[in-house]
Amino acid sequence: MATGRLELCNRIRMEAEDIERTGFPLEVLPQAVQSVILDMATYENYKIEFIATAMLSAVSAALGGAYRIRIKGDWQSSGALYVILVGRPGLGKTPPLEAAYRPIRKRDYALFKVYETEMEAWKAAGENGKKPVLKHTVVSDFTPESLLLTHHNNPRSVSFWWTRSWACSIPPTVTRTGSS
Repeated sequence: MATGRLELCNRIRMEAEDIERTGFPLEVLPQAVQSVILDMATYENYKIEFIATAMLSAVSAALGGAYRIRIKGDWQSSGALYVILVGRPGLGKTPPLEAAYRPIRKRDYALFKVYETEMEAWKAAGENGKKPVLKHTVVSDFTPESLLLTHHNNPRSVSFWWTRSWACSIPPTVTRTGSS
């Protein structure tokens, strides 16, 4: 099988930049995705494992529950990924997440503007008719009660995004596990 030019370029870059030592299996991703990840690592100084993981997470969030993956036979699953970037403060976890999620956040902002317009029209109409519902993909500040409503209003999917330190980022319901 002939090696494509992009594949050859990516192999040379990975060898020159000593990518193998990170342990991240970059070679399993499509060539075009590898090229984007290598560019982000080179020009934005992102760690390979952080930008690649952030991109996989963003793709999972964008697909949501709209698609199913056939695992084996009739067994299917959603493409949901559960991702945690772990590292000391200042290691560069947030910038790759922000870059990967930028298109999703732009879409969420546009949906918010539509919601604001619909809400103003609904209030101007004397709050008659069906109340507008906010739809979005990424949530980062919520209570367990509001999360239930968010899931209900966004049946496709919701992505949780915390960018604080581990101790501060655990939702309150997670920290209350165990017996009393």
